[in-house]
Amino acid sequence: MMTSPVAGIDPHQDTYTIGIVDPNGVELAHQTFPTSAAGYLDGIELLSSHAVEQVGIEGSASWGAHAAIALTAAGFDCREVPPQRSAAQCRARRLDKTDAVDAVAAAVASGCVAVNPWDPCVSSESIARAHDAGLAVNVWTVDDPDRIRQLAEWGADAVITNRPAVALSALGRG
Repeated sequence: MMTSPVAGIDPHQDTYTIGIVDPNGVELAHQTFPTSAAGYLDGIELLSSHAVEQVGIEGSASWGAHAAIALTAAGFDCREVPPQRSAAQCRARRLDKTDAVDAVAAAVASGCVAVNPWDPCVSSESIARAHDAGLAVNVWTVDDPDRIRQLAEWGADAVITNRPAVALSALGRG
């Protein structure tokens, strides 16, 4: 069981993207850096600022090799994770190949069982993709009863709200 945030890295020739999630799969941060000495130092600073200990890297033997070397030298526990979605898979499913999504998916591959996205970032498609990956979806912070009903129709597993009585009523449970 994870107790500290973990990070995933999606590397490319000129840049790499770090995604950081907490032990519940909540995205804490994502940022893209150049593959340069300064870029690796900035990435190390981001990881350190979130108390990350473990980092999953796609392609640590290819585009991610320099990131793996820099982060291991800085004391991080770096692990190879399989690519989450190839460009060909994305084209076949008509999905965008986004570095932030791939970086977070690499972090999730390190052991998370749920994602907890912020409400404005949620769509029926994002819920379906998370469920396809075997992840629960807990959306925050949702106080509008119509939106709560919509998320329930889309299959969200839970909502985090400031108004539990309103949420229960919107779902016909209160």
